[in-house]
Amino acid sequence: MKPTIAEFAALHAKEMGDEDFFSIRSKHSRLVGLRRWCSRHRLATIAALILTVLYFFGIFASVIAPYDPLAQDLTRVNELPSTEHIFGTDRLGRDMFSRTLYALRNDIGITIATFFTGAGLLAVFLGMLAGYKGGKTDTAVTRVGEITAMLPGLLFMILISATIRPQYESAMQGIIVSPPVTWASSGGIGVFISVFIAALCAFFVARRVGIGKIAFVAACVATISIFLSLLAWLITIDGFVDFLLIFIVLVPFSWYGTARIIRAQTFALKNEDFIEAARALGVSDFRIITHHIFPNILYLVVVGMSAGLGGIVFSEIALTYLGLGIQPPTPSFGAMLYDAGSIRSLQATPHLMLVPSAIIMLFVFCWNLLGDALASDLTVKSRS
Repeated sequence: MKPTIAEFAALHAKEMGDEDFFSIRSKHSRLVGLRRWCSRHRLATIAALILTVLYFFGIFASVIAPYDPLAQDLTRVNELPSTEHIFGTDRLGRDMFSRTLYALRNDIGITIATFFTGAGLLAVFLGMLAGYKGGKTDTAVTRVGEITAMLPGLLFMILISATIRPQYESAMQGIIVSPPVTWASSGGIGVFISVFIAALCAFFVARRVGIGKIAFVAACVATISIFLSLLAWLITIDGFVDFLLIFIVLVPFSWYGTARIIRAQTFALKNEDFIEAARALGVSDFRIITHHIFPNILYLVVVGMSAGLGGIVFSEIALTYLGLGIQPPTPSFGAMLYDAGSIRSLQATPHLMLVPSAIIMLFVFCWNLLGDALASDLTVKSRS
């Protein structure tokens, strides 16, 4: 049997010692593709840069903030923006720029956790499971989702937060001071990141060698380690108890919209000819879902997750604004908007309301722009 052109070229490159030529070309083509994407989606590129800056400032808020966000100076209350205080000061003389950075960090932690578990992993898993399996599994997932969609989301969040908060806080205080959690919040982050890097290296090596089971185990270990490192980082943040409560309240209401769309597309794809051909060849259901169905619904995942992010942010702000989310004095955008409060204060000190409102709108708007650009490309690719 004659070798194909690709096999002949690879064999010739190996004999001539130029096997790195193809990897260099692939890297070059990826850079060219990235440059073309940026030129084709200029607004999305600007949005991605803005999001990168916001995430950088939020994650490193403790290093960048010029003042303690809780430090009060009653001699300098309600000052307008100046060179000393970039965003001015609030009614207690606290630096608004420092409080904005810490509020951004808090919202990033909450949205990442809720986003990837509720609107992301949970929605994708349940949507694909219901669409592919059908029958009783589809009925169970659909009915549970319809029940959560039938309930008034924000009112039910308020009810859950108000009723379980006392018992929840007493239980969480005992968990936070336990030795495993104390170790995780102090030196555990470095251990988890080291395990993540090692698992990631093992994953790429296993894929290159062609050992699928080891690659799958390494991917699972990497995912768990990065989740634990994120959780260990969140524990170090002041007000972690409030963050976790908001996460628990938001997750049940953040998955069904995306899961319903993914279920419908999976149900349509599972009867296509290429899926039937894969079944006839003896391909397992897991491989069909991960290698054939998931790539064709990836654009729906991107659209659903980017659209759901705005709802998660606004729900967290609404709960905090009503006094049921992040509790003072921990900085949060909901508390900052509540303190800004009235038309009179908007006329006298407009920066108290305009600064957090602008950051929130910029955060949500940039995610929507980036999600639309990625979804348009993925839609064209899946159709082709």
